Amino acid sequence: MKHASVFVLVLLGSFIAAQAQATPGKCEAAHYELIEVPLRAIGINNSQTIVGTSKAGRAALWSKRDGLHEAETPSGFTHSEGIALTDHGFAIGIAINRQTTQRQGFTFSNGKVTLLSGMHSRPFAVNDSAQVVGESQVQGAAASAAVIWKGATVTPLGDCCASVAYGINNHGTAIGNIYDKSGKYRAFIWDEARGLRRIGPAEGFSAALAINQAGDILMQEFPNDIVLYRDGTTKRLALSDKRPAAHPRAMNNCEAIVGSYGPFGDADRAFVWSEALGFRDLNDAIGEQKGWVLQMATGINEAGEIVGWGEKNHEDAGFLLVPKP
Repeated sequence: MKHASVFVLVLLGSFIAAQAQATPGKCEAAHYELIEVPLRAIGINNSQTIVGTSKAGRAALWSKRDGLHEAETPSGFTHSEGIALTDHGFAIGIAINRQTTQRQGFTFSNGKVTLLSGMHSRPFAVNDSAQVVGESQVQGAAASAAVIWKGATVTPLGDCCASVAYGINNHGTAIGNIYDKSGKYRAFIWDEARGLRRIGPAEGFSAALAINQAGDILMQEFPNDIVLYRDGTTKRLALSDKRPAAHPRAMNNCEAIVGSYGPFGDADRAFVWSEALGFRDLNDAIGEQKGWVLQMATGINEAGEIVGWGEKNHEDAGFLLVPKP
């Protein structure tokens, strides 16, 4: 009888361990509640505030509590787009003229709009210290290049060649892409102490896609390898080996990744990938939602809440996906 009890305990322990491995963490979910939002959603912070572009063509913020707040479009421009925001609601956007020949980056918070310095400025990311990265043509430069804005100060990140910065975490580590003198482009990592360092294969092309607070960098090594880079080592991620190409857009601290996949743009569908749950079409994770097609997932926060856009009854619509227990 004693041996039978031990055997049962061993089986129970194995079952619990298996369940622990198969159960999603707090940063991901198997199923989601779908909420329509009144903007083309691009990013979400940890307070469930969403940044994007309103149907009126203005950079905007939206939350359940506060509703929709549109930023005033800077003078001389006809429309704008929201790009990213911090956990404190400090957001960045880009203004564009009617002919789409001029663009200007700006920040907006509490109804105040402030232009970013430099010509043809284009911001892509902001951290909780209000450090903004992107590209701009600074005074005396011949062309746009990767920069970081700290208040009214703009500092180039690149060295010899054309470059753009796409992400920055709360430790001030920035990522982006830079060309070399031969015309080859590679991903880079930058911080104030060590400056810019190229990463990825020395002989191939690579592109930095996202960075999280742990310093993990999501990269593409061309043609189709998606890898996770950290401290000089890379790990290949099997996002969609048996599907059309996946295009990751964002990653949270649990390394849950969202984006789109499909044979071409008009056929794209939104996806989420994690180590625990693998690659999933988000259209399969929302239950039966008549009229909806989720085409692009653009942001994910630390609670596993996902934003993006798609179609509802053949009309453009933004969405928020909230994990179900």
